[in-house]
Amino acid sequence: MSRWWTAAARSTASLCSRTSALAEPIVIGMATTLSGSIALFGEANRNGAELAVDELNDAGGVLGRPVRLEVRDDQAKPEVGAQLARDFIIS
Repeated sequence: MSRWWTAAARSTASLCSRTSALAEPIVIGMATTLSGSIALFGEANRNGAELAVDELNDAGGVLGRPVRLEVRDDQAKPEVGAQLARDFIIS
């Protein structure tokens, strides 16, 4: 049974990857600290998110649509992060 599911998943991913180039991307917004004394942690956050997005896109995206990551610097300030989150939601 697991072989069948694996084959089905690969076929679906293959079909989705062909149509994903034509579809509008799904944008994921990420606010993390990219400046200041704790920027190292923000860079790790961004790297992990980029890896996840790459894996999603390699598998055909989400519902046949590619995923794009938008990363913004919250400057380690909660009020800046909150505003960035609002901006991501509105746009």
